[in-house]
Amino acid sequence: MLKSYKILFSCHEKQASWEERLNAVDALNHKLTALDKKINAMTQLEFKVEQVSERVEEVGQTNRVN
Repeated sequence: MLKSYKILFSCHEKQASWEERLNAVDALNHKLTALDKKINAMTQLEFKVEQVSERVEEVGQTNRVN
């Protein structure tokens, strides 16, 4: 009977350890998802800035010709 309790206690300890690890992985995943969203937003912004810069160059060239 004592051996059964030891095994059960060991299983509970392992479960607690795995739950801690899972929580840490979930927290890291949440942070990575937020970072990915920020990177995507910055990439879109960079693309828009590039488009505006190209348009400014076009307008500048048109004004020089006129």
